Amino acid sequence: MKKSFVLILCLFMLLPSYGQCEDVAITEDFEKLPKQIIEHFQKHSISNFNFIDSDGNTFSMGSMEGKIIAINYWSFSCKPCIDEIPKLNLIVEKYKSKVHFLSILPPGKFNIQSESLQKKIEALSFDYQHVAMTECFSDVFKVPMIFPTHIIIGRDGRFLDLFFGTDLDRLEKQIVNNI
Repeated sequence: MKKSFVLILCLFMLLPSYGQCEDVAITEDFEKLPKQIIEHFQKHSISNFNFIDSDGNTFSMGSMEGKIIAINYWSFSCKPCIDEIPKLNLIVEKYKSKVHFLSILPPGKFNIQSESLQKKIEALSFDYQHVAMTECFSDVFKVPMIFPTHIIIGRDGRFLDLFFGTDLDRLEKQIVNNI
């Protein structure tokens, strides 16, 4: 547990700042951070969060209610993010009819409509739907830029879980328990 904390803390400290996103204040007790974020979401609606897909279409989180939403916040420079893609693809294959899988890249660095970005994503064979937020991810979700971050939203639009790292058993368990 201590090793995980140190690794995540080191990753967080090494991350560059993207775009004009504000840093999120990190609690001294890092392990309470996901709980604080979940409590924030339980008080606020997520249905108004907007995304842009690679075709330039804008849609809201609210338009996806009725399905579980699994969000993966990642970066090309994050080795654990890249390493988990094959396992994430297996989860997508198993649950794609019941779950909407979204991948979000760091804001300000990538144009989701860029042909070169689409080629990089295609080369990874990552089966999530790749989107950009219309606002800074860390500002909207109150999540620091730690990669990978997984967020699970229930069919009713309620926030179910958030975790940092590659615990894909946890992701799948949340999906199975909430289908």
